Amino acid sequence: MPTVVTFGGHTQHKELLLTEVYYVPGLSVTLLSLWQLVQDDYLIRFDQNGFSGTRGKQRKPLFQAHEHNGVYEVPTPESQFQQSVATAFVARQTRAVPLSELHRKLGHLSVDACRRLASSNAVDGVTLVLGHPPPVCKACAFAKVTKAPAPRKRSSPDELAAGGCHIDVAGPIRASYHGSTFFLVAVWRDYIVVHGMKSKDEAKQKTSDFLHFIERQAEVPVSSLKVVGTDGGTDFFNADFRALVAGQGIRHQRTARYRSSQNGVAERAIRTVTEMAAAMLIDSKLPHYLWEDDIIHAAYIRDRGQDARTSSAKVRSFPRSR
Repeated sequence: MPTVVTFGGHTQHKELLLTEVYYVPGLSVTLLSLWQLVQDDYLIRFDQNGFSGTRGKQRKPLFQAHEHNGVYEVPTPESQFQQSVATAFVARQTRAVPLSELHRKLGHLSVDACRRLASSNAVDGVTLVLGHPPPVCKACAFAKVTKAPAPRKRSSPDELAAGGCHIDVAGPIRASYHGSTFFLVAVWRDYIVVHGMKSKDEAKQKTSDFLHFIERQAEVPVSSLKVVGTDGGTDFFNADFRALVAGQGIRHQRTARYRSSQNGVAERAIRTVTEMAAAMLIDSKLPHYLWEDDIIHAAYIRDRGQDARTSSAKVRSFPRSR
């Protein structure tokens, strides 16, 4: 075992030969038994700084131990090196650093927080270089990039918007009385139609039912319907749905991937009928499995309400020409 001994003002490296050593896996320190050292003919001398050990006629100690936190430690070349590195690090002179460098070293902490940290002396050995404000951190700018919020109002004119139908699917929900776990919402000219679905695979059939419904019931020709807008989900992005809209001569317009908010007309319609239905269920204390009938009823009431965008009352029993 290598040791470091200081004797007569000189530091020397010694080798301490130990016998009958037990190896303990995972033990990070070496434990010495003074009793065993005495049994091996070592002479142990204690003083106010610790103790030292000699053997035979040698006056120079083969090892020394110094008290540290109530424990005697035998210095070794490795421990001495670690101590010298730590001492050099602590004794390192204070260095002035630019604010941008401190910002990076502190994990891209905000610039104001870096200034406060340096001025409060909470970090030893750091002073800021005075001068112009630091440049914009490109890494922070890229890390804070977010998606632009969806617009609250549509930018297309009424004439163009009237030619578009918006469809979306909501769910899954606990099965209704009719066994539905999803529902489809279709919006055309502010008219909302709701269909319950047992699975998303029914989206194509329910869309077909909606197109046939407005073809027979709408007061405007269904030929004015030019575009069907949906999100980018697989329930609409499949060969069957594309064949359906293509057979009607309608263009299918999908939102960007993971941007269902671009289909805001259908999203808002889902929220409107869902909140109305939830309020009616809570107020009437009816069981939850009636949610499908409740949502269809909410859409029925909403379609016959007043149009907030016009000054006069307008009944929307079916889509009408504007």
